[in-house]
Amino acid sequence: MTRCTLLGGFAPMRNSSFADPRVKAKAKVGPGTTRHLETVKYVIDNVMATEPHMALWAGLSTNEIPTELGKLLTGQAYGGDPQKCMDALAKDIDAKMKDAGLL
Repeated sequence: MTRCTLLGGFAPMRNSSFADPRVKAKAKVGPGTTRHLETVKYVIDNVMATEPHMALWAGLSTNEIPTELGKLLTGQAYGGDPQKCMDALAKDIDAKMKDAGLL
């Protein structure tokens, strides 16, 4: 797992890989960076499985969010600008939550 992390910079699944000195040494800007792993580890330990428990979440997380991210990543919309995508998603989600009486 540590070797895969070092070669590709993806998030490991083992605590030992997160703590490995070789992984920590690559926590800087550059190819194969692991600088994102501190945030990934925090999310795994503190946030995962605590997504909103509301009826809208299932639809938003499987329809609107991945669809708009797909449009961004494939160049179909937003001119490659992630902020425009996030702003559009926020507007859509806020409207749906307001319609549901959650805002």
